[in-house]
Amino acid sequence: MNESRCLVVGTDGSEPAGRAVDFAIEQAVERNLKLILATIVDWPSGMLFPEAAPVAPALDAEWFERAENEMMASARAKILDREAEKVEKAGVAVEAVVTFGSPSRELRELAETRNAEGIVVGRHGQGVLHLPIFGGVASSLVQGATCPIYVVP
Repeated sequence: MNESRCLVVGTDGSEPAGRAVDFAIEQAVERNLKLILATIVDWPSGMLFPEAAPVAPALDAEWFERAENEMMASARAKILDREAEKVEKAGVAVEAVVTFGSPSRELRELAETRNAEGIVVGRHGQGVLHLPIFGGVASSLVQGATCPIYVVP
C-alpha cells in the first residue's frame, strides 16, 4: 500500500459516525487506502461564553489545559480505540488521531497535511441549528475542503 493514499474519517462515537467508518472501511479495502480516524474534541458551548458558565472566568490556563488533556484521553479511550479495532479487524491500516479544536477546521487541516484522497463523515443534523440536509460539520467541510467529502447518511 502507498502510505500517502489515505482517507480521513471523522468520528464522534455516534451511530452516523459508525456508518461513516463502515463506509470508509469498504472504500479502503476496494481502493487499498489507509484510514486516519480522527476525533476532534471541542469545548462545550458554555465554556466559550463565560456568562453561560459563571465558573469559567475564575479558571486559569492550567485548568483548561488539564481539562483539554482529560477530554482528549477520554475520547481516545471511548471512541477511537474501539473504531480503530474495527478497522484493524477488517485488515485495513489505520492511524487514530485525537485533536482539540473546531471539528471542520481540524478535519480539513488533517486532510491537507496528509494529502488525503477525501474526508468521510456521518450525516448528523443534530447541531445547534438542526440543519435539515446534514450537520454543521459536514456542511462546513463541503463548503471549505480542497478534497472530496463523503457524507454518509
